[in-house]
Amino acid sequence: MSESGGDGPPPVKKPRLTPFQPKHLLEYGLKIEDYNEKNDVSCVRCQFCTHFGREDVDAETRKRKKTSNHKTFAIPFRPENYRKHHETQHAEIWKQYQAASIEGKQQFFEQRPPLVPPPTAAMVKMPLVVPVPPPTIIVPLNGAAVGRVGYVCEELFMWHAPWPHLYSPHLQPYTHWEHPETKRRFHGLLAVSGLLDKLTIIRARPATNDDLLLNHTQAYIDTIKEKSRLDNGGDAGEEAQFARGGFEIASLAVGGVLSLVDAVMNKHVDAGYALVRPPGHHALRDKGMGFCIFNNVAVAAYHLFKTYPAHVAKIAIVDYDVHHGNGTQASFEADDRVLFISVHQAGNYPLNSGWIEETGFGPGAGCTINVPLPPGSGHGAYMATFDRIVVPALEAFAPDFILVSSGFDAEYCDPLSQMMAHSETFRAMAAKLKTAAAALCDGRVVFVHEGGYSESYVPFCGAAVVQELLGLEKDSVVVDPFLFEIKDRPFQELQPHQEDVLHKVIAASKLLKK
Repeated sequence: MSESGGDGPPPVKKPRLTPFQPKHLLEYGLKIEDYNEKNDVSCVRCQFCTHFGREDVDAETRKRKKTSNHKTFAIPFRPENYRKHHETQHAEIWKQYQAASIEGKQQFFEQRPPLVPPPTAAMVKMPLVVPVPPPTIIVPLNGAAVGRVGYVCEELFMWHAPWPHLYSPHLQPYTHWEHPETKRRFHGLLAVSGLLDKLTIIRARPATNDDLLLNHTQAYIDTIKEKSRLDNGGDAGEEAQFARGGFEIASLAVGGVLSLVDAVMNKHVDAGYALVRPPGHHALRDKGMGFCIFNNVAVAAYHLFKTYPAHVAKIAIVDYDVHHGNGTQASFEADDRVLFISVHQAGNYPLNSGWIEETGFGPGAGCTINVPLPPGSGHGAYMATFDRIVVPALEAFAPDFILVSSGFDAEYCDPLSQMMAHSETFRAMAAKLKTAAAALCDGRVVFVHEGGYSESYVPFCGAAVVQELLGLEKDSVVVDPFLFEIKDRPFQELQPHQEDVLHKVIAASKLLKK
C-alpha cells in the first residue's frame, strides 16, 4: 500500500532544491567533472566554488583536508589568473547555478508555513502604478535665514522591501540590513529637531523610461518592471531583491534626485540632500547589485549633461560610502567629463574592485581615484584623505557640479564595516565639499543618500551633514550623544599604515600630479 492508501509504489518525492543545500544542485544537471584541478588558480573568493566545497586545516598535521563529498576548489592563489579561470571554467555552469538557485528560492518560500505578523506597510500589495504628486517646491517660512537647501524624502521610499536575510531553512529570518528604519529615523530626527522646517522640500517625480535609459539598458529596465508586477517581487542581481512595486519605488528614488539637481540648476535652492531609497552606487548598467537597483547618481550625472549642456561640461562625483561605488565607476571610468573619487574600506564589498590601480581608461584615464582605507580608519584618516586627495583633485578638475554619494556606513557602529568615523567626520567632509563647491561651481552640490545600517547612529551623522549644509553652528540644534565616546577611542588619528595608502594613491593619480 502506498502512503495515500492506494495500490502501487509510493510516490517519488522530488528533493527540495534550495540555495542553502548546494548538493541538491547536482541533481539538476550541474556538472563539475570538467573542472581542471591542474589549473593553478584560486577559487578562494569565487562564489560558485565556495558553494560546492571547502577545505579545513587538520589540527594535527596542519595540512588542508577536504570536508565535503564533492570536489574542492580551494587551490593556490594567483590573482593574475583568477578572472581567466572564472570565465573559462564557470561561464556556462554558473548560469545554470543561478537559474537553479532562483528556482530553489521560490520553492523554499512556497513551502514555508505562512507567517502571521501584524500587517505592516511593507506587506501591503503595491499598486502597479504608484500615484505620485507632480514635482513641487515647498519653501519653509524660516529657510531664508539659514540658506536655501533642498531636501527630498518620500514616504514611498520607506516601502521598498528587500527580502529577509535567510541563510538556512533552520535559521529564523532576520530583517534585511537595508531596512527603512535608518532612513526613517534620520528623517524623524530632522522633523522633531526643527531642521526640517529650515529645509526647502522638493517633491520627487518618477523617473521616465528615457531617464533610466541614460545609464541602464532597456532589457534590464523591462526585467525590473516585469518582476515588480509579481506578488513576491524579484531579484535585480546579487544582493538586490525587491518586493512588488519595487520598480516604481526605485524609479521614484531616481526621479527624486533629478528633481533636486533641477532645483539647484534652476536656482530654486543652492544645494541639497536627497534621502532616497533604494540606494544606487553599486547598480551596473544591466544588473543590480549590493541593495541597489538603479544608479541614482549616475542617472543624475547624465541628466545634467543632457539637460544643461551650456552650463555643465564636467561633473565630480565623491563617494564616501564605506563600500566601493563600483557601479558608478563602471559608468564613467572611460569618460573624461566625470571625476569619480571613492573613499572606502579596503577589501569590503565588492571584493574585486576599488583598488588604487583602477584609475580609468581610454579618454577617462586618470579621472578615477580610489582610496581604499584600511579597516580601523578613523577621523584622522578621513580628514587627511580629503585634505590631501579629494579637495586637491576637485581643484585640479574644476567641475561644474558636485554629486556626493553620501553613505554613513563608515561610522563606528555600523554592522557592515570596520571603520571608526563619527558624526563630526561626516560634518567635516560635508564642510570641505561645500567650500569646494562654492569656490569651483557656484555652490552647486547635491548629496544623495547611499548606505548606513545603524539605526541608532546614522540619524546623528545625517543630521550633522544637514546642519553643515544649512550653515548652522555645531551642536546648535542636534547634539550627538554618542560622540564623546566614539571620538575618544584609540587610533582615531591618522596611522602610519593609513598614510602609506594616501602616498600610493597620490603617486598613482595623474590628476594629483598636475
